Amino acid sequence: MLYDIAIVLGHEIDVQGMPDAQTKARLDKAAHLYYNGLTTRIMVMGWAYRDDTSISLAQGMKNYLISTHNLSDDDTDNAVIANEESRDTVGDAFFSRQIYDKMQSQNRAIAVITSDYHTARAKIIFDFIYGDGYQIHVIGTISGIIEAQQQAEQASLMAFYETFKQAHKGDLQSISAALHRLHPLYRQ
Repeated sequence: MLYDIAIVLGHEIDVQGMPDAQTKARLDKAAHLYYNGLTTRIMVMGWAYRDDTSISLAQGMKNYLISTHNLSDDDTDNAVIANEESRDTVGDAFFSRQIYDKMQSQNRAIAVITSDYHTARAKIIFDFIYGDGYQIHVIGTISGIIEAQQQAEQASLMAFYETFKQAHKGDLQSISAALHRLHPLYRQ
């Protein structure tokens, strides 16, 4: 399948901005899609969450793609798009959709790259926020920690359902209202 974009969900970076093993695996998968002609753009997501560095997760991920996979750093190329507004999977879906919709793509096929333990929740969240008319394909990289994360994933999914129970699938206005009114990472 050809994807308009591969959206890479971040996990962690160190103080120098170097991605952890999970994030590297996700980025390597995105580069594989790019270099095999399956996508022309990669979007990396994540805020500056660490107190000991000003480097955002998205910038650390972009730097890794540029230095390790020789992807262009030329802003006019747009091979790698970094979004620093996102703080979690919900934000990844919400802010990536805002950017993606401005691209006015005809295909509407999107690859979301995350770790294996996170694929089911990511699929539910992206399908809800993007809504009908988009083809969301979630690709999981091997983490080796599936069982250890099951309870955390389920708890996060229950919190997602509670936060967005009044929002409507694909309706960015109602989703934005719930995000900024009820979500602890985005409350205004």
